[in-house]
Amino acid sequence: MPALQKKNSPPTTKLVPLLHPAGGLIYHARAARLANRRWSDFRAEIGGWLNDWQPDTEGLLLVGPSAGYTLSSAFLNRFHEVVAIDFDPLAKLLFRSRHRECRLTQWIEEDIFPVSRAGIDWKRLKIRLRQFPSHAVLFSNVLGQIAMNTPYEDAVERDLGNLPDLLNGRPWASYHDRLSAPFRPTLPGQTAHQNDIELAGTAYREGGEVISHSTALLGQNLPCETFAWECRPRYWHLIEACSANANGPFTDLSPR
Repeated sequence: MPALQKKNSPPTTKLVPLLHPAGGLIYHARAARLANRRWSDFRAEIGGWLNDWQPDTEGLLLVGPSAGYTLSSAFLNRFHEVVAIDFDPLAKLLFRSRHRECRLTQWIEEDIFPVSRAGIDWKRLKIRLRQFPSHAVLFSNVLGQIAMNTPYEDAVERDLGNLPDLLNGRPWASYHDRLSAPFRPTLPGQTAHQNDIELAGTAYREGGEVISHSTALLGQNLPCETFAWECRPRYWHLIEACSANANGPFTDLSPR
């Protein structure tokens, strides 16, 4: 059986955006080497999954895309208005260079998921949902990074389980880290939703150390698919993708 851990030792102080492991200089340098080679298959698979997600909206609120390394331009170009939110000061310029035809109308530079001992503070996300009430929402490979940089991962996992209720009535989708390890996972295929221990036992039958990204509760009541992403050489992330409310027009139930 694999040895499942929550994560490596987390920092306890606020990280400078340019040095953040989920963005910033280190991530962009890695992407410059890998995005067009090792990440191309994963990007195509996520592109296929997003192609099946058909929200009846003209606008997209894109949360945490970084430079859009794992997104296809064909998907982004479906929308007449794209509003992106990311804390990384380098991401906007790099995103525009990769997705030149994307109708990016606004880029909001902020940390939209501040975390404290009490958990995730949803205030900033609620403000953006009210600001863009007719936009579908895509969390772009970001939710699985929240718990990796805080000592309050249990509170993060709990609050991510409440996110579908916060988004109730709005078309939304997310692809995010579930587990990561220094070996390729065996994808479980179409099965009932599994907790981290069950999923690790299915995906990593040969054992070894497996890191949980504290996102197990997010897709527990939603249809999900899984993908393998070699984030860096010989280190793989098991990505879960889930979506909701993509059938037809929706009633704005954004939190007030």
